[in-house]
Amino acid sequence: MTAALGLVIYTVLKKKEELRNKFHKLEEAMTSQKAVFFGGDSLYMIDYFMWPWFQ
Repeated sequence: MTAALGLVIYTVLKKKEELRNKFHKLEEAMTSQKAVFFGGDSLYMIDYFMWPWFQ
């Protein structure tokens, strides 16, 4: 059971890192457009939620 738990933890951490990298790429793409964000000069969660509605 310990090996299975270790595998689950490893998989979750790997997926978390992949998601973080994808959000980083999205943030770079959006900030390079010199757009105005709801939170000011940088992206906030509201920008991620509202962005698809305006695309």
